[in-house]
Amino acid sequence: MSETLSRERIIEIVGKLGAERIVEIIDTGASERELVEAKMLALQQEMPSTEIPGVRVDVVHRLYDILRADLIDPNER
Repeated sequence: MSETLSRERIIEIVGKLGAERIVEIIDTGASERELVEAKMLALQQEMPSTEIPGVRVDVVHRLYDILRADLIDPNER
């Protein structure tokens, strides 16, 4: 089982986020690898069509949604 991500580690990986987003990320139970994968996907603005080896795809998708909420320009919503 992976160790729970800390607030500090989340900020190191994805940058400054609001407290609510950090809590959402922690609540997913994501691993560091899953968060890194979600960040990469969010920045590319696309999701892979196949499973990612070694990560829980459902968790990556949830993290992707959380991260995209902060990355999307408010004018695009």
